[in-house]
Amino acid sequence: MKYKLNNTFTFAVEPYEKKARLVVFDGDDEFVCRKERIPVLNEFLELMEGKIFKGRLQLVKEQATINIIVKGDLAGSIAMNDFKREIEKLK
Repeated sequence: MKYKLNNTFTFAVEPYEKKARLVVFDGDDEFVCRKERIPVLNEFLELMEGKIFKGRLQLVKEQATINIIVKGDLAGSIAMNDFKREIEKLK
């Protein structure tokens, strides 16, 4: 499922081997992605607040929201429960 972010950006979590592939699309084109192990993402979800990843795609958790940072700018945010649901689908 794709989640609408700011402007033309959307966000999706896709399966990739035994990992999760986090993808930000600009319209129909893939803009940035990050592949990560599911246990690492679950650890991130357990934090009260925090940041994961360095580089072009970063996730910042603030209370019940996950902000998606692309190339240093806020691309949008999704509810933590939506993100958690997408990760659970991959198990």
